[in-house]
Amino acid sequence: MECLIGACLLHYLCSNTALDRNAATLWTDLTVTLSWIQGNPSCWKPFVCNRTTEILHYTTPTQWRHFPGSQNPADHISRSISPAELSSLNTWWNGPDWFIQHPDN
Repeated sequence: MECLIGACLLHYLCSNTALDRNAATLWTDLTVTLSWIQGNPSCWKPFVCNRTTEILHYTTPTQWRHFPGSQNPADHISRSISPAELSSLNTWWNGPDWFIQHPDN
């Protein structure tokens, strides 16, 4: 579902701004979902097929990249971090150090 939300958000942003959705790179730490996106949706059960088809309506498989879950800044929120800790957490505000590099690196 996270990838579907990301794809829909990308569609919304690009529909309401001058951003080019084909130039976007989307990241996920979910290897199973990434394999669904990069596979043939008709091979999956209906729920996965429908979600994957919708993701692919807004994005292409080549736009998706994997990153390690241990480096996912969003995981801090799910672990009950305090607002004071969050305000000083560099990875929350800027992402992992490698995140600012070109996606092909």
